[in-house]
Amino acid sequence: MTELPSGWCAIRFRDLCQKIANGGTPATHNPRFWGGQIPWVTGADFFSSGIGEIRRFVSELGLRSSSTSVVAAGNLLVVTRTGVGKLAIATFDIAISKDITGVFVDPAKAVTQFVYYLLSRELDELKKLNQGTSINGVIRADLEGHVVRVPTSKSVQARIAAMLVSIDTAIELTEALIDKYHQIKAGLMH
Repeated sequence: MTELPSGWCAIRFRDLCQKIANGGTPATHNPRFWGGQIPWVTGADFFSSGIGEIRRFVSELGLRSSSTSVVAAGNLLVVTRTGVGKLAIATFDIAISKDITGVFVDPAKAVTQFVYYLLSRELDELKKLNQGTSINGVIRADLEGHVVRVPTSKSVQARIAAMLVSIDTAIELTEALIDKYHQIKAGLMH
């Protein structure tokens, strides 16, 4: 292990969290569990920069009758089965399938946006923990015990996250321009 910079510490992932929640799926054969108002996602609903269109909704009864958890807006969603390593920050309260782990970052210890980027960086390590023969996944104990390196100062975490958000925004704008110019070029060549 390399030496940590001053003001940084190595900590188990679970020690940055208030709560880590598993998801579940209401019985699909019971129509009373589906078609409600609560958005519900699986790993298939994620893409590289977050969650795509919400395809399924569960009812209150479906929520109460299954092991699904609702992750409140502002918390992390980590795909730990079927598409391991995809991440998002919930932009609204959302129920999760068993493909997803809900991570409630302890605001006294860490900034959620920083932890999002930290996990983005740690994807390769998390994927090495990928286990299973028919459905691969990261075992919750492995995720919880994964050692991460973080600045102890939340203001440093917030500044790092703000810089990374700014860089991501610049990348997205650049990619949009590139796509636009590719379309212009294709039109001119046609």
